[in-house]
This record gives sequence, structure tokens and C-alpha cells, in this order.
Amino acid sequence: MNKNNFRFKVGILLQGFKMNKIEKDFIDLLLKEQNIELYAICEKKKNINLFQKILFAYKKNSIYRNFEIFFFKLIFLTEKFLLSFCFKNLKELDNTFVINKDYFKKIIYVDPIYSPKGMYSEYTKLDFNKILDEKLDLVVRGNVYEIFRNNKLNISRLGILSFHHGDSSWNRGGPPGFWETYLNKPQTGFVIQKLDEKLDNGKILFKGEFATKRSYILNKYNLLKESNPFLIEVMQKVLTNQNIPEIKTNTDSLDIFKIPSIKITIKYILIKLSLLSKLIFKRFILLKRQRWNVAYSRKNFQDLNFNNSINISNLKNRYFADPFVVYRDNKHFIFVEDYSYKNKKGTISVIQIDENDNQKLYENIIDEKFHLSFPYVFEHKNNYYMIPETSENNCIKLYKCKNFPNEWEFCHNLISDIQCVDTIMININEKYFLITSQGTKDEFSSRLNIFYSEDPLSTNWVPHKLNPIYFNITEGRNGGLIRNKNNIYRVSQKFGINYLGDNQYGNEISIRSVENITSEDFKEIIIKNIKPKFKKKLLGIHSMSGIDGFTVFDYCNYE
Repeated sequence: MNKNNFRFKVGILLQGFKMNKIEKDFIDLLLKEQNIELYAICEKKKNINLFQKILFAYKKNSIYRNFEIFFFKLIFLTEKFLLSFCFKNLKELDNTFVINKDYFKKIIYVDPIYSPKGMYSEYTKLDFNKILDEKLDLVVRGNVYEIFRNNKLNISRLGILSFHHGDSSWNRGGPPGFWETYLNKPQTGFVIQKLDEKLDNGKILFKGEFATKRSYILNKYNLLKESNPFLIEVMQKVLTNQNIPEIKTNTDSLDIFKIPSIKITIKYILIKLSLLSKLIFKRFILLKRQRWNVAYSRKNFQDLNFNNSINISNLKNRYFADPFVVYRDNKHFIFVEDYSYKNKKGTISVIQIDENDNQKLYENIIDEKFHLSFPYVFEHKNNYYMIPETSENNCIKLYKCKNFPNEWEFCHNLISDIQCVDTIMININEKYFLITSQGTKDEFSSRLNIFYSEDPLSTNWVPHKLNPIYFNITEGRNGGLIRNKNNIYRVSQKFGINYLGDNQYGNEISIRSVENITSEDFKEIIIKNIKPKFKKKLLGIHSMSGIDGFTVFDYCNYE
């Protein structure tokens, strides 16, 4: 057989062909994979009337526990209903889709044996052999949620892959996305694991995290929706025998989280109402809004005294952020995002700083129909180039300077059809590395990816072997680049919770020494963490740039 025509046999475990939007989206992603044949392993769903459901619930839990579960579900149905007026995509959760059976190479109908409480299941010998006869390479779990036991785990050559929607280092059980919101965790994690007989304790092959949303429903929806593509990626690596080192996590001693008590549910409601009232008071009563500011110091970051830094004044109904510095002709030039509240988008401006700290502003040196920010500038063959953040245009754009510092022209796209933010470039040993934060808007760009080329102006960039380098909200988004004494430091920004208890983009930054970067390896060491504590009631800091003896940074507060 021609290897190019070879297709792996992948099964998906289903309980019928009716499913919600997120489950349907996962099927759609599987169907796009050209190297697989998709088989459905369809478990018979017993028809249970309302009386039987009530009786089953009574046998499984106490009356009081059943009331706790009912109260929790009622509250969050209400939350979903209210939020759906502001977040239209939440209405998708109520839609039911019927998957076309013709999508599957074959449908294997089975009738599993369930434990008395329905928590565990295994196959009859007949069903087990029926599945084995298809010689499946791999199975992924679809809308089947019980714990697998005995022969059910051995129905394919490479086992069964599944999600656990939660950070397995502390969160076993569920409900997905609730406890992170309730406990005010800045991140909500998920893992992809090879199933074994223990609950949420299989071999972990991949771990990622997203920024926690303000409400349980929003957090759950984002977690389930955005994690789908990563199971596909892991599935392909397993099928093609790529080495996936197991992520060691000891979960044996962890408590299993469950649907919360009435007390916790009520407490959650009060916490969120308190947060909402604070935000409404700030925004609509006091008419305050988050505003970024830029400042600089004639010190390296190691010796930086924030309180002695010099502020660059914002203009009316605008703010500056994401600063990068260039030194030329005995002057420093600070390139910034110039955000307009009126236009609701950013342009690129530059502030010239002379030896006496006199400031000269060149406004809107690059302006597009889409949002611009993070103006990373580099020099190549005596020319200056800029890679601003252009994720709204789904590409990484390159601009060339015609007349420094304020005349620029578009060159070409370095990479097209990609959603990336906050891209920097590092030149090591005649090889150029694009380090970028890739992902959807809802991911808050927690994936750090690297691409490399031998030409900084190239349109052919090779993905790094280790991508994603990081997949978390503490390391995965760039916050600038510092060059001091031939050392290179990558700045990463951390999503977190501000002093008001609200989600904060750019809560703090880390300065990381780049120790090694090649097409095969990437290593950096954290040198310093910087929190926004140098002024009262600061909300965040998310960018820093520097060259020898000069550092620029931004910070956020309510104004």
C-alpha cells in the first residue's frame, strides 16, 4: 500500500448520534483529518422515564444531596439564561445536532454492562470481540462519561484518549470549570490522558491552561470549546509514533471535587454579585476605566527604580502601551501602541527622547483598518523593520522604515492565515527565530510557539520541533525583549487576578534569560518577577523593553 494513501483506523465512543455543539465540533475536527478512517462505537442508551430517573437518583444519593445537585443546576441554568443576552454564543449550548451516520466508515453497536450505580462499565465478550475484529489503531472518548473497566480499556492497539477538563495536579472530578472560578484561580487547566481504571488518573500526554472567566458558565463553555483541537493534535502524534513524554502528576492523594453544596453555591453567587457591583460602580458611577501608561528609566532593568521613572503623558481619550526602544543619533525612540477609546483600536506611534529628556511625539506612523499594537522593531542590513501585532488580520505582517522614525511601508506577510499576538525575533548563529503567542482570543494566547528561518524577511518559516513551547497563562504570552551586555531576555506576561478580584490581562511580568535556542531546543531561566506594586492601586504591568542603560515599561490603573 502506498504510504501516502494509508489511513489509521480511529474509533470514537458515542452514546447515540444526538449531541451538543461542542461535541459536534469535535466530530467535525476529526472528519477533517485526511489520514484517518472514523469508526463509531455506539453504546445503546437505555430509555429511562422520569420516574425511573428519580428512583435512580434516590438510590444513588441521599435526598438532601439530590436537592444540592438540583439547586446547583437550577442556579446555573439561570446564570446561562442571563448571560446569553450578552454572550450570544452561549445559546449554542442548548442546540442539539444529529450527526450523519454516513460520516463513519462503520458503526459498531454495543450494549455495555454497567455497575449498579452506573459509574463503571465494561463490554460483553461478544461486543469486545466485535470491536477487536475491526483492528482499530486508536479510540477517543466522545459523549460517553462513565469510568471504563476491564476489557473496555483494551479495544484498540494504542488505547483510549480522553480529556480531563481540570488541572489534574489539584483538581480531580468536576464540574468542569466551576472550582477554578469559585476559588478565584487565574488559570483553568485541562489534560489529555490515556485512560486507565482510575478516575482522572490516566497517563497524561498533554497539559494546557486558559485564563479563567468570571462566571462558571462562561468558563465551562470556553474550556470545552477551546480544548477540542489539542486532542486532535495529541491523537496524531500517538498515531504517527511521535515521542510524547508522560507528564508526571501524583493524583492518588487528591480529593475528588464534586458538584458543590448549597452553601458553596450560594457563596459563589454572593462573590460574583459583589464583583459585578464593584465593576459597575467603577465603570458607570465613577466613570473609571482601565488605562495603560508608559514610562522609562535610564537604567538597566536590574537597577530599575520604578518610582524614579519618567512618565510619558497620555493624550485625551487615548493611551500608550507595549513600548519598544531603539537608540539612534544620540536619541532614544520609544515605539508604542497608541490606543483610541473613540475608534476602539490601536495604531503605532513613536516618542523621541533626547539627552535632556525632551519628548517629541510622532503620531500614527502606522495606521490600518484593524487593530495594531506591540511594535517590535529590529535592524537588518542597515534598514529598520517592524513586526506589530496584527492578529485581527490573521497574519504576522512586516513593515519597512522609509524615513526613520515616522515613515513606514508594508512589505509582506511573514506568516499568513495564523492568529498570533506579540511577536518578537531573535537572531542566533545566523538563524532567525520568530517567538510568538499563538491562539484564539479566548485562549488569551497562552501558547508560545517558535518558527525559524535563515532570513528575517522570509515568507517560509519552519515550526519548532517543541511547539508549543509553553501552554499556560504564566509563560505563554510575550511581553517584550531586553538586550543588555550581549544578553537576551524574553519578557513574558502573566494573566491573573487584580486587587478588585477581577480577571486582569497583564497582571505581572517575568524576565527570562534566553540560555539556548536552536531548531531542536529552547531553554530560558527566570531572572526576575515584577508585580505592579510600585504605585498604589495598580492593576497590572504587561510589557517591558530595554537596551543597555535604558528601560521602558507600561502599567495599568483606573483613571
